Amino acid sequence: MRQATCPQEADVLKSVRTGIWSEALSAHMETCADCKELVRASRWMQALAQSSATNPPLPDAARVWWRAQLSDKQAKAERAQELFEWSEIISASVICAALAVWIVWHWSAVQFFFASILAGALPHSWLTASPLLASTPAILFLSAVIVSLAAAVLAYPILARD
Repeated sequence: MRQATCPQEADVLKSVRTGIWSEALSAHMETCADCKELVRASRWMQALAQSSATNPPLPDAARVWWRAQLSDKQAKAERAQELFEWSEIISASVICAALAVWIVWHWSAVQFFFASILAGALPHSWLTASPLLASTPAILFLSAVIVSLAAAVLAYPILARD
């Protein structure tokens, strides 16, 4: 801090605080550069003090830090959740593709299985369905794939969690 250079600085500060100016002190303030700067700085500080009184107080720094950490953790959890969702979709696709490949690879066993079910459940319709199964295995394969994909599409919203 600097030493007072003007002998009337104390009176000028008192006048700035109270707002009561004598004519002699006003005239001195206009001619003295130190006192003029002192008045300007004092008024600025008073305006700053009044404006900070009307502004709402800032939140606690610890609370702001805690919220920032919580927001960061939530963002990381959302990224991990997105990774899990993509892995779930890829796994379901691989399982459906593997099921389709297995059905193609073991087509004769699948055809025999469905034919035995059909013959056991409806023995009188076996005579009409047998030539259809033997002549068009692609229809049965296509229907099995469609049923598998429909089951996967219907089960996905049930298994997926928001």
